[in-house]
Amino acid sequence: MGNKNKNFITQKEEGEVKRVMKENPEIKKANEEYEYLTGEEAERRIAFLREKAIKDEKSAILGAREEGIKEGRAEGEKRKQIEVVKKLLKRGMTIEEVAEISELEKEEIEKLIKKEKCR
Repeated sequence: MGNKNKNFITQKEEGEVKRVMKENPEIKKANEEYEYLTGEEAERRIAFLREKAIKDEKSAILGAREEGIKEGRAEGEKRKQIEVVKKLLKRGMTIEEVAEISELEKEEIEKLIKKEKCR
Protein backbone atom coordinates (compact mmCIF):
# COMPACT_ATOMS: atom_id res chain seq x y z
CA MET A 1 0.00 0.00 0.00
CA GLY A 2 1.44 3.37 -0.98
CA ASN A 3 2.00 6.33 1.33
CA LYS A 4 -0.96 8.20 -0.15
CA ASN A 5 -3.29 5.29 0.73
CA LYS A 6 -2.17 5.26 4.36
CA ASN A 7 -3.02 8.91 4.90
CA PHE A 8 -6.26 9.14 2.95
CA ILE A 9 -8.29 10.48 5.90
CA THR A 10 -5.93 13.42 6.43
CA GLN A 11 -5.94 14.35 2.74
CA LYS A 12 -7.18 17.90 2.19
CA GLU A 13 -7.67 17.49 -1.53
CA GLU A 14 -11.02 15.82 -2.24
CA GLY A 15 -9.91 14.62 -5.69
CA GLU A 16 -7.00 12.73 -4.15
CA VAL A 17 -9.30 11.00 -1.64
CA LYS A 18 -11.65 9.96 -4.46
CA ARG A 19 -8.73 8.62 -6.50
CA VAL A 20 -7.45 6.55 -3.59
CA MET A 21 -10.93 5.17 -2.89
CA LYS A 22 -11.31 4.19 -6.55
CA GLU A 23 -8.04 2.30 -6.48
CA ASN A 24 -8.64 0.52 -3.18
CA PRO A 25 -12.06 -0.89 -2.15
CA GLU A 26 -10.90 -1.31 1.45
CA ILE A 27 -10.06 2.37 1.65
CA LYS A 28 -13.47 3.21 0.20
CA LYS A 29 -15.20 1.06 2.82
CA ALA A 30 -13.08 2.62 5.58
CA ASN A 31 -14.02 6.10 4.36
CA GLU A 32 -17.71 5.17 4.34
CA GLU A 33 -17.40 3.90 7.91
CA TYR A 34 -15.52 7.05 8.91
CA GLU A 35 -18.23 9.27 7.42
CA TYR A 36 -20.89 7.17 9.13
CA LEU A 37 -19.21 7.50 12.54
CA THR A 38 -18.54 11.22 12.22
CA GLY A 39 -21.83 12.17 10.54
CA GLU A 40 -24.94 13.64 12.06
CA GLU A 41 -27.43 11.50 13.96
CA ALA A 42 -30.04 11.73 11.19
CA GLU A 43 -27.50 10.65 8.59
CA ARG A 44 -26.41 7.71 10.75
CA ARG A 45 -30.05 6.69 11.20
CA ILE A 46 -30.66 6.84 7.45
CA ALA A 47 -27.51 4.83 6.76
CA PHE A 48 -28.52 2.25 9.38
CA LEU A 49 -32.03 1.91 7.94
CA ARG A 50 -30.69 1.61 4.40
CA GLU A 51 -28.25 -1.11 5.44
CA LYS A 52 -31.02 -2.91 7.34
CA ALA A 53 -33.34 -2.73 4.33
CA ILE A 54 -30.65 -4.21 2.08
CA LYS A 55 -30.02 -7.06 4.53
CA ASP A 56 -33.77 -7.69 4.93
CA GLU A 57 -34.22 -7.82 1.16
CA LYS A 58 -31.36 -10.28 0.77
CA SER A 59 -32.82 -12.42 3.54
CA ALA A 60 -36.28 -12.37 1.93
CA ILE A 61 -34.85 -13.35 -1.44
CA LEU A 62 -32.86 -16.19 0.10
CA GLY A 63 -35.93 -17.41 2.00
CA ALA A 64 -38.10 -17.28 -1.13
CA ARG A 65 -35.45 -19.15 -3.12
CA GLU A 66 -35.22 -21.88 -0.48
CA GLU A 67 -39.01 -22.17 -0.32
CA GLY A 68 -39.18 -22.41 -4.12
CA ILE A 69 -36.58 -25.17 -4.15
CA LYS A 70 -38.49 -27.06 -1.46
CA GLU A 71 -41.77 -26.73 -3.37
CA GLY A 72 -40.11 -27.82 -6.61
CA ARG A 73 -38.69 -30.92 -5.00
CA ALA A 74 -42.05 -31.82 -3.44
CA GLU A 75 -43.77 -31.37 -6.81
CA GLY A 76 -41.15 -33.53 -8.51
CA GLU A 77 -41.54 -36.26 -5.92
CA LYS A 78 -45.32 -36.17 -6.33
CA ARG A 79 -45.02 -36.47 -10.13
CA LYS A 80 -42.70 -39.44 -9.74
CA GLN A 81 -45.11 -41.06 -7.31
CA ILE A 82 -47.97 -40.59 -9.79
CA GLU A 83 -45.92 -42.16 -12.58
CA VAL A 84 -45.23 -45.21 -10.38
CA VAL A 85 -48.95 -45.48 -9.52
CA LYS A 86 -49.85 -45.36 -13.23
CA LYS A 87 -47.38 -48.14 -14.02
CA LEU A 88 -48.65 -50.33 -11.18
CA LEU A 89 -52.26 -49.88 -12.27
CA LYS A 90 -51.39 -50.68 -15.88
CA ARG A 91 -49.82 -53.95 -14.67
CA GLY A 92 -53.16 -54.91 -13.20
CA MET A 93 -52.58 -54.29 -9.50
CA THR A 94 -55.59 -53.50 -7.36
CA ILE A 95 -56.13 -50.07 -5.86
CA GLU A 96 -55.47 -51.54 -2.41
CA GLU A 97 -52.11 -52.99 -3.52
CA VAL A 98 -51.10 -49.72 -5.18
CA ALA A 99 -52.14 -47.76 -2.07
CA GLU A 100 -50.00 -50.00 0.12
CA ILE A 101 -46.95 -49.72 -2.14
CA SER A 102 -47.24 -46.00 -2.94
CA GLU A 103 -48.41 -44.93 0.52
CA LEU A 104 -51.18 -42.90 -1.12
CA GLU A 105 -54.77 -42.97 0.07
CA LYS A 106 -57.20 -45.08 -1.95
CA GLU A 107 -59.29 -41.98 -2.65
CA GLU A 108 -56.28 -40.22 -4.14
CA ILE A 109 -55.60 -43.18 -6.42
CA GLU A 110 -59.25 -43.29 -7.50
CA LYS A 111 -59.11 -39.58 -8.38
CA LEU A 112 -55.96 -40.25 -10.37
CA ILE A 113 -57.68 -43.09 -12.24
CA LYS A 114 -60.56 -40.78 -13.20
CA LYS A 115 -58.27 -37.91 -14.15
CA GLU A 116 -55.65 -39.88 -16.07
CA LYS A 117 -57.84 -42.78 -17.23
CA CYS A 118 -55.21 -45.26 -16.04
CA ARG A 119 -57.45 -48.30 -16.42
